[in-house]
Formats: sequence, structure tokens, C-alpha cells
Amino acid sequence: MPECARTDLILALADNLSAEDVQLVRPFLRLAELATPTATDAELLADAWESLESLFALIDGEAGR
Repeated sequence: MPECARTDLILALADNLSAEDVQLVRPFLRLAELATPTATDAELLADAWESLESLFALIDGEAGR
């Protein structure tokens, strides 16, 4: 499969995501795919969302200081 094709396919099938959500999660999904290429699509999407949530938690924690 060409580079990023799997990422784009996963995002295309996630029809409940807004355009903004797609742009936000795409790099995290790509990183998850590079880290674990044998993971299922659902696992990759879960990893991407977890990474994104961790980033926001870190930002919120820094803002609260």
C-alpha cells in the first residue's frame, strides 16, 4: 500500500469525523501506523486518539500552572 494510503482510508471510513478532526488526527494516526504497522485499523485510530488526548492533557496541565 502506498505511503499514507492506509491512514487516508481509515480517515475516509470514519465518517463521523469533521474536517477539522481529520486534520487534527491525521499526523497522530500516521505516527501510530509507522510505529505499529501490523496493528488493526481500530487499534491505530485508538492509539492516535490516545496520543492526541495526552497532548491536550499536557497542554491543559501547563496552562493551569
